[in-house]
Amino acid sequence: MKKNEIASKRFGGTPMSKIFFLLAALAVTAAAQPRLTADSSSRSDNGGRERADTARTYQLPEVLVTATRFERNPIDVGRSVTVIPYEQIKSSIFQSVGEVLAQHGGIYIVGIGQNPGMIQSIFMRGASNNQTAILVDDVRLTDPSSVNSALDLSELSFAALDRVEIVRGSHSTLYGSSAIGGVVNIITQKSRLPGIHADAEVRGGAFGKGTSTFSQNLFLNYTLPVGFYVNGEINNSDVRGLNATVDTVTNPNAFKNRDRDGFDKRDLWGKVGFRNDKVDLYLSFKNTRQRTDLDRTAYIDDDNYTLDFRRNLLTYGVSYSMSDALNLKAIGGYSEMRRLAVDDSSVVDPLGTTDHTYSQGEWEGTTLTNEIQSNFSLSGVQGVIGAGWYEERMSSRSYFYSRSMFGEFEFQSDLDSLHLNTTTANAFAHVDLNGNLVHESLNKFALALGARLNKHSTFGTYATYEINPSLKIDEGSLVYASYSTGF
Repeated sequence: MKKNEIASKRFGGTPMSKIFFLLAALAVTAAAQPRLTADSSSRSDNGGRERADTARTYQLPEVLVTATRFERNPIDVGRSVTVIPYEQIKSSIFQSVGEVLAQHGGIYIVGIGQNPGMIQSIFMRGASNNQTAILVDDVRLTDPSSVNSALDLSELSFAALDRVEIVRGSHSTLYGSSAIGGVVNIITQKSRLPGIHADAEVRGGAFGKGTSTFSQNLFLNYTLPVGFYVNGEINNSDVRGLNATVDTVTNPNAFKNRDRDGFDKRDLWGKVGFRNDKVDLYLSFKNTRQRTDLDRTAYIDDDNYTLDFRRNLLTYGVSYSMSDALNLKAIGGYSEMRRLAVDDSSVVDPLGTTDHTYSQGEWEGTTLTNEIQSNFSLSGVQGVIGAGWYEERMSSRSYFYSRSMFGEFEFQSDLDSLHLNTTTANAFAHVDLNGNLVHESLNKFALALGARLNKHSTFGTYATYEINPSLKIDEGSLVYASYSTGF
């Protein structure tokens, strides 16, 4: 059974209704300074010494990295872009990244507003759900065990989140395949101001009779004045009492073995790093585990059908600023995931008799990403050149057993011996040209050009490119056009 088939069995796909949050979110911050503010003022104390003015804070300017692979003010980017800061997400009632994304234009997500654990598929700018690149700290995240490698967004929680960057439209020149509809980049937290910081949150509620949801989150950070930092976070969620199936049996004497399902999810995340004016390096690890009770088919209950999912994600990054005009960067990541669906025998009468069937499906997949890039900035010119390697591997096993009056039946399959894998090597370049290169009067004009060469182990070598002119009307308005190809 494939992932999309399991989706149809998740509580029959019935939408959630009557959502009532019974407990308000509780947030406790034990930080010496706000996370996204910077203090640049000073004053003299009685001894004449200068000390920081902790009573005044200044919001850091908003920057976007995903659209060009170097920091830009979003208003200067000739693309439809959105930056969602953590503070905005934290103050909302949403419980997952997918729910947050669904609130923004150009994005449609199937599975939003339904029972927790329902598979969430993203469709951006009309593209298919495997044609939007989902990144974590610039590292692509997929599900290689599924038919089209599309990611289930329900596995993405707010753990480790600093901000979400969205770029709509084809972006294959910078991010390769699966970036035809656009790019969603989840940026994780780095250092804070020196000291120990802690954030805690508890949420609870109900969304129907006999249901309950309870989640807890704890974040810890320790940052040294020299730039070294350690982050850790745990996010846990428990949902109970779900039953979206429909009881169509009218016979009062019929045996009804109906159960209320649940959903459990836990994320563990850790990150160590070092940052100063020249160097920015980090290593992070995230473990995701979730367990979902499934139903037999749409609107038909099953008391012993469960789906367990696990992912381990390791990412790293290091950048070195050689000068104001040149920066070198390397990023990479390794992901392994496993999905296990088990449908055990169901009780069919009051005596405890079962239907004597058992099925199990197991899917595994790994991804490996390594990229290097160089950013340069000259008068009127900014750009990036780089190269990378991406690999996906997958395998699956299935088993079915049945015993009836006609005898026993057993079937199993294993794809391990096929060694299913694909690789993609690439080289890319992107440059933003300002109009003042031609004349000072043209400084409000800009032209972005990009190209990428892909060598896929199955589909061969293909090139993509983009042309993106823009005109800045004023500080808050930009007119642009974009022509790009995808692979």
